[in-house]
Amino acid sequence: MEIKEIVTEICREPSNKRAAYIQSFLEKNSIFYTLQDFKFGKNIETVKNGTINDKEIILMCHYDTYNPASESANDNSSSVAILLKLAQYFKKNTPKYTTSLVFNDNEEILGGLSAYSDSIKDVQSILDKSGSYYYLNNHHNKEKILFVIILEMSGIGDSIFIASNSGNFLCNSLINEFCTETAKNFSFLYNVMPVLQSDYISIHIMKLKGTVIGAIPYYDAKTYIENYKKYGFKKDIYPHTWKKNHTSMDKVSSIQEKSLQMIFNYLIKMINNFE
Repeated sequence: MEIKEIVTEICREPSNKRAAYIQSFLEKNSIFYTLQDFKFGKNIETVKNGTINDKEIILMCHYDTYNPASESANDNSSSVAILLKLAQYFKKNTPKYTTSLVFNDNEEILGGLSAYSDSIKDVQSILDKSGSYYYLNNHHNKEKILFVIILEMSGIGDSIFIASNSGNFLCNSLINEFCTETAKNFSFLYNVMPVLQSDYISIHIMKLKGTVIGAIPYYDAKTYIENYKKYGFKKDIYPHTWKKNHTSMDKVSSIQEKSLQMIFNYLIKMINNFE
């Protein structure tokens, strides 16, 4: 099954049935997973032990939707489909480090943080409702975590975006350096650029290393970066693909298999080449 076929299946499900789809997919493929219920939602995790088991890489994406009337294909069913494909891949392939794939709930609530500072006091009431924060805050052994990658908007474009910052929060410079070097070494087009508020805030608050990646048309990214330097975060300068988010325009018909495959292949290179 191609990755876009998985996106299509996800988008056929109403927003309140997407967790059930993820569970069903994993069960049909005989992939063990655990559920993490919290007051405001449900996280789903599958772990593949690596040849090095005392260190862990976490790949995370949200499956909740902002607009129940939207297919939410790029934001963020595209990323969910890629992680499900990785779960299939790990059935026959062992990563260098233990790798956890996490499908987290209630990310869209984090957009409400844009008006706040980065102090824990200001954001805690919203963070407590976020699946990513709940997962990382309750992680049994944070010292094992090498880095956390948040996967967002992975279905449209010929280049990888690597987030310089997510909203007001700077991404980890060492992980970004590794991400850019991986892209260069394996000939992936990429752009380092600011992205919108995301689950990265949970990484920031927990003082872990990580970043946000996804797909974007290369020249749209270049134009956006130049406009951002002049105007900062303003909706009218967003890349065209971002303007579809949270609307009925975010459809499966916009999703490109080549973009999904690009991110899938890039993640495998990252997982197996981190030193």
